[in-house]
Amino acid sequence: METKDGIIGVLIIAIVGLSGGLGFILINPPTTTTPGGPDQPIVYDSALPDDWSSAPNASYFTFNNQTDSDIQVSLEEILDAVRSLEVNGEYSWEGGIEVRTIVDPDSGMYIAGIAITDLLFHLNTHFPGDIEFLGKKDDYGQQAKFTTSAKQIIEKLEDGEEDILIAIAVNKEWLRDSPLSEWGDFALVGEGMNTIKELDEVNVLNNWTLPIKVDGNVVYELQPQNITSYTDTIPYYAYDRTDDWSINRSYWGMNISRICDWLDLNESVYFELKGRSADGWATPTGRTDYTGGRRGWKTSEVYDGLEYDSEYWSYVNETDTYDGDPLPAELGGKPLLLAYAHQLHGEIDTQSGDTNPPWPARKKLGMLSGPYKVFAGGQDRGAQVKYISSIEIYTVLAYWDSNVTFVGSGKDATPTLNVSDSIQFNWTGSAVFNSTLDFQWWFNSSSTSYNSTEKHPVITFDTPGTYTITLTVFDALGNKNTQKTGYWDRFVVEDNT
Repeated sequence: METKDGIIGVLIIAIVGLSGGLGFILINPPTTTTPGGPDQPIVYDSALPDDWSSAPNASYFTFNNQTDSDIQVSLEEILDAVRSLEVNGEYSWEGGIEVRTIVDPDSGMYIAGIAITDLLFHLNTHFPGDIEFLGKKDDYGQQAKFTTSAKQIIEKLEDGEEDILIAIAVNKEWLRDSPLSEWGDFALVGEGMNTIKELDEVNVLNNWTLPIKVDGNVVYELQPQNITSYTDTIPYYAYDRTDDWSINRSYWGMNISRICDWLDLNESVYFELKGRSADGWATPTGRTDYTGGRRGWKTSEVYDGLEYDSEYWSYVNETDTYDGDPLPAELGGKPLLLAYAHQLHGEIDTQSGDTNPPWPARKKLGMLSGPYKVFAGGQDRGAQVKYISSIEIYTVLAYWDSNVTFVGSGKDATPTLNVSDSIQFNWTGSAVFNSTLDFQWWFNSSSTSYNSTEKHPVITFDTPGTYTITLTVFDALGNKNTQKTGYWDRFVVEDNT
């Protein structure tokens, strides 16, 4: 291997904890490699050695998944993939593996490691479920073990910019030659876990499954082959923009309306659908929030796509003084797609002039932006929620409104109601299987609660306070839906007598 040039880092500086191990800070933008003074330690921009010629290239750990076993992942292969990412870029056809540098604030040691998500993608493991990490056996046949899941790794990474890494170097020395030489050539490090020293084996135990939930109940659990057997496509989805990357891609996946058909739902009934990410976010996302809860994709959008310039239609080319332009109308009218693969046809960042070259074929989304994302025509890339871990369908909807407007809410609330005011609340939702419905309303402050089982209750507030509203609607089949007011949807009752 040759001497490596360039800077490797990660996106953000965030303090994380490590039970039984180091407390880590992730580094990016990388700091300058200079001595900090006679009493200050050297600060590294990357913990990787500058000279790779001394790398223990033959060292390896073993990788197993559902289709391949005893794959020897050598340090040489990893470093070649690191070089490829640096040379070709994140969105190149060749791809690669990112190295992230973390620092322990107590010892000051800088540790370089590879992201598990990148490793999985590099090894064509695009739908991983539970993952097991094993250390080398000791003289008594015992070995350290850590088991997690790809969904948990994504949740940790997306929520707090935390990660689980396979360490390969410390303070610009290869791991086996560093102050942490007892860790061997590879070690698993991460927040909330004990370090797995002398990492010997990585086993993907099963697949990333996709539960289909109806009113909170799991009715199907889809395996990858249940989804990838479909090749519904949105070809050449393209738009130009002046404030960011222009997009020109094709997507492959499963038309989500197929799932609705399996459940005997169709275009003649009203239901809503959300795709839930492993980190808790849900699609759709857009410009509008709703009092009492943000709605999901409605029936017409599932089957026929977004209407032009509707509340979830994306705007681009925003400036400090301009709200931007809606995406072209021709991008709409496309059924929702549960995408698992895409292909770039050549893209450009109009501000920097950087380009993403076209790909010769399609690729699985994998752990870089999948394994699934919900794709909707009329939305930009940023509105497409990735890492979809469940599909949620609601046949009972608990939306509501009232005969007053809550002007001012949350911590800066302006009281709009007085003690003894009576307010009419109205259920405005729907139910597919509308036989007999039951309603449970709760109006809670820190000291007082009111409740009702009426469909359209009238509540007289006799006690001052800040109130939240919860409505749960049940149908005769046991299906239910709950909508709660969020922090900014509270209202104040004030004693002005």
